[in-house]
Amino acid sequence: MEVVKYILGFGRRWSSPMIMFLFAVIFGAKLADAAKNAMTVGIGFLGLSLLIGFMVSSLSSSTEAMVKNLNLHYEVLDLGWPLISAFSLAALSLPVVYALCFITNLIMISTNTTKTLNVDFWNYWHFVFAGIIVEQVTGSFWIGIFASWITFIITLKIADYIAPHVQKFCDTPNVTITQAEIVAWAPLGIPDGIGLSIVSR
Repeated sequence: MEVVKYILGFGRRWSSPMIMFLFAVIFGAKLADAAKNAMTVGIGFLGLSLLIGFMVSSLSSSTEAMVKNLNLHYEVLDLGWPLISAFSLAALSLPVVYALCFITNLIMISTNTTKTLNVDFWNYWHFVFAGIIVEQVTGSFWIGIFASWITFIITLKIADYIAPHVQKFCDTPNVTITQAEIVAWAPLGIPDGIGLSIVSR
């Protein structure tokens, strides 16, 4: 697990392409194809980071003006996912959760209980964080691990369900979304979408 921590330490911009490359080679892909796909993922993350940075810099002046003009005073600062992910990746439960989730994923694929292979190891921190919250509430390390495990399984099942929608929207075959914070909206988003389609007829 020290190797995993070392790779994740590079950040998702580098760790995700490296992991994608390794898995592609392990599963028999040609080196050229594996490298091409890994570079595509890396460039995608880089472009996304640049876009988010541009949006934040563009909105910061407007936000400051709004706070000043409305005389708003806030005592809580939302530092977003970077702080939470760093906190989760430093947790004692990290090696257990990563190993348990990945082994569970392989077992579920072999038993046809899921069609999704979650290789987005960087974002496994979502499952670690879910366990940390439960551990803090219950005071039990192992109940926290169980919560991480259950969160992972539920996420896989929802990822299976939304896969056709994701593939249609992105016009990309054989993909889905496995981030816990994203798929958590599916039980709300899908009924809302159905309702809106009925109303708009």
